[in-house]
Parts: sequence; structure tokens; C-alpha cells
Amino acid sequence: MGELAYLPDVDKPPIFVSAGIIKTEDQIERFAGVHHIAAQIIGSFSEEEWGGNDPSGNKTVFWWEEKEQAAYNAVGLRNPGREAASEYLPRAIQKLHSVGQMALISVTSLAQEDPQEVLPRLAEWALDMGADGVELDGSCPNHGALLCEDIVATHEITAAVRERVGDQPYISIKFASLPDYTIEQYKQDTRLPVDAITLINAIRQQSPLNPQTGSKRIEVNDGYAGKSGPAIADKARNNLMSWSFNLSGDLPSLWGPGYQLWSVGGVDNGQEIFNRVHDMGAYMVGAAQAFYRTKNPQALAQQWAKEYNEALMPAG
Repeated sequence: MGELAYLPDVDKPPIFVSAGIIKTEDQIERFAGVHHIAAQIIGSFSEEEWGGNDPSGNKTVFWWEEKEQAAYNAVGLRNPGREAASEYLPRAIQKLHSVGQMALISVTSLAQEDPQEVLPRLAEWALDMGADGVELDGSCPNHGALLCEDIVATHEITAAVRERVGDQPYISIKFASLPDYTIEQYKQDTRLPVDAITLINAIRQQSPLNPQTGSKRIEVNDGYAGKSGPAIADKARNNLMSWSFNLSGDLPSLWGPGYQLWSVGGVDNGQEIFNRVHDMGAYMVGAAQAFYRTKNPQALAQQWAKEYNEALMPAG
């Protein structure tokens, strides 16, 4: 299986920016300038251009609920598609490598497409762009039911990807929060032919109401949106522990032959990153909404790195 040449250090602790908010060249370069970020997951990209849930750009698809400390997002994976992205990804990824950041490209299929046909082709394309690895989006609702909820289909599609790209490239699959019994099925089943599982923890629910109008804050998707941010930190930790802890529950350890676990959701400080990496078995910990909301990603990542290293020093 594939490997990533990453070891945490003071300058680049295990902080990454999750897929969803980095798709264009300008967005990639914005985070390339953030010194303390170790990796970016770029995308997700589909084969064809996808305009999202509001192609006009006139409706509210993101809302930050300050009192609840929750982000509600129904953007819908807006992205330029493979052909347009091919024009800039190779040079953008070279820029990331020049500043010591790893780059994974996240790929997905759309509702009208067969993921078993599309995802292997997109995985090969992502590697051709110069990415260090590929994230298969098994949590995307755009192709109907979540892929990660279908264990048989997930095995078939990841096997098809491996057949297309070979055993050496680093392949991750992104999972939404799953019930414990589904996680146990994955644990007890034949190992997926991937190197890592990225755990996202957004909860699909109705968005809050606007008290002035009585309408839902999110104006698309019948008001349904993914809820993320610090409000779901506990759920994110529990999800990581369900995957990471051994079956006896005594010690944190990567189970079975060993997947690397990338944890996303509910992150708002470096101590949280330290705890998930050193106490819960995560390989790397990241965020999307915190970086999406901030006007100064450098200051945010610098603060997280400071808090992570302060927590690391006593352990060292």
C-alpha cells in the first residue's frame, strides 16, 4: 500500500485543511502561504462541472450560528470539473510541494454517474496532476445514498480504483459518521484496499430559522444542511474513537493491519489536535469551516500550532 512521507514537527504539526473549501487555483495558493499547515485536501472534483445547490449564487448556502457555534452548509460540492481543473492543478500542487505541504485530491461522482466507472478514472487523473494521494469521497450525497453506508459497493469501488492505479499510490476514502454496528462490520470484514479513512462528522439536519422572516437560514435543499463546527466536537471524538480504539477499548491503537485515520470536525484549537493525534490514534486532524470562516488563515494555523506544541512539550 501507499505511504506518505510525513512526520509532525514544530513548523508543520499534523494540521490539514479538509476538502470542500479548496478547489480553485486562488484558494490553493491562499492556503499554500499558511506556514503551519501540513497538507491540503483539494476538491472534491467531479468529471463534469458541477454548479452546486445554487448555481446562481444568490441564495444562502452557508450559515454560521454564533450562539450554537455551528456551521450549516449546503453548498453542494460546487466545482469546475476535471477538464478545467487540469489547467491549473499541476502548477498549484508544485507550489504546495515547494512550501513543504502535501496535496491530496478528493474526487467524487454525481447522481447520474456510476461511481465504479467514474472514481477509478478520476483517481488516475488526480495522480497524474501530481497529487501525493487521492481521497475517494464516500460521503457525498450527490450520487444518492452515501457510498460508505453500502459496504459491498465500497469494497467493489475501492478494488476497482486499485486495479486502475496499482498498489503503490496513497488512497484514502472519506466516510460520514456511521452507526457503531456498521463500523464493526467494516472492522470485521476483509480489509478495504485503502491506506487511510478520513472521518467527517457533519450532521445532516434542518438549518435554524431566521427570526425576522420565519424562513430557514439555508435557502436550498429544503433547508437541510450539514452541521459542523465546534458544536459537533464530541461527536467527532466519539467517531474517531469508534474507529481507532481496539475492540477491548483499553488502549488507543490502529486496528487490524492499520489504516491511518484523518479526523475532521469540531476542531477549534491546537490542544484538540494534540488529543486526537496522541490519545485517539489520528494520523492528522483538520478543519474546513474554521478555515472557511477566518479572514486570516495564517494566524489561525499559527495559533493552533502554538497550542499543539505547548501540549506536545510535556509529552516529549
